Amino acid sequence: MRKTETMVAASLFATIAGDAFIVPAVPIAFGAVPASIYWIAVAVALLVAGLTRRIGQGRLLALGGLLAGLGLAICTLAIGNPVLAIAGRAATGLGVGISMLAAQDAFLSFVEADRTASATARYLGVYFAGMLAGSFCGGFLVGGLGFAAAAGGGAILCLGGAALAWRIGSSHGQPSEALPLTWRLGPAFPTFLALAALPTRAVNGGFLYALPLLLAAQGRSPEIIAVVAAAYPAAMLFCPMAGRRLDKRSSGASTVGQILSGAALLLASAVAMAAHDQATIVALAAAVLLAIGQIIAMPAQTTVALAAAHRLPRPAALGIFRAIERIGLAAGPALIGGLSGLYGLPHAVRDVAILSIVSGVLFAAIGLAGWQRR
Repeated sequence: MRKTETMVAASLFATIAGDAFIVPAVPIAFGAVPASIYWIAVAVALLVAGLTRRIGQGRLLALGGLLAGLGLAICTLAIGNPVLAIAGRAATGLGVGISMLAAQDAFLSFVEADRTASATARYLGVYFAGMLAGSFCGGFLVGGLGFAAAAGGGAILCLGGAALAWRIGSSHGQPSEALPLTWRLGPAFPTFLALAALPTRAVNGGFLYALPLLLAAQGRSPEIIAVVAAAYPAAMLFCPMAGRRLDKRSSGASTVGQILSGAALLLASAVAMAAHDQATIVALAAAVLLAIGQIIAMPAQTTVALAAAHRLPRPAALGIFRAIERIGLAAGPALIGGLSGLYGLPHAVRDVAILSIVSGVLFAAIGLAGWQRR
């Protein structure tokens, strides 16, 4: 079991790191549309992969790495060609989504039902380790050799992850039963998705899209932007340490994490108003605060999602939950990009942050009235 878990982790790391080589540079190179298309593709892949159980987790991981590598290879030719940019990011998004769902389902199959948050935290630790390594190395590749070289390097890494995953085969872990959590006031799962999962991830996607643009407007170099972007996944490496504490505190932790994430986006909006020599410090503080919020929210929301969707098989519930999250990640850049055309990027960032905070407070209020354990 330990060897299989290690191979799953290594394959996921390679795919996420390969994609992260160019993620901070995508908004600057291509604009909002390919960034949003990427997250929509991730959502579609999560939903479809969650409903596909016979292929096996190893084969799904291999397929994900292969598609991600293909998409990055297309991106090497996409500068100045919006059609290729969209196609490349869509293919990469499909691959990343498939890999994410297969890897998380594998991690959950190794533990008991009451350890969902801690298993999710370990999965997130691997995910963000890949994002950190890829963002950091990719920033210097983009600055030194150019965008195409960074995309090509990422493609090679993703294909290596696919080759490793092909040796895993299918996991034989049995899906664990969902926690006995119900909600008196109507359908828990849809309400959770609308008020918690989607807005929390819209903040995340909006942050990753807007922060490079805010820093570029302050005259920061690609290398500085890469270092700031790497601060978020670096802090997320502490996620496994929080997992065990969140196993029994999922509902409240979900809301706390959502509000802290919204506060981080509010702080990011201040980058445009900061003095030139302080902009980087403000951006770093916002990235760390976002990580703290997500460390609390992500594992907790997985537990709440599986409990609220207790009548669905685990892979299907995970797929729907993660798909809605990725729709939120796509909505963040799209909403900020659209609103920034009306009244400027900093104000658009602020409004999306406030919307998520209000949603979190509303979800908490409904939860205090209705959540109960049988």
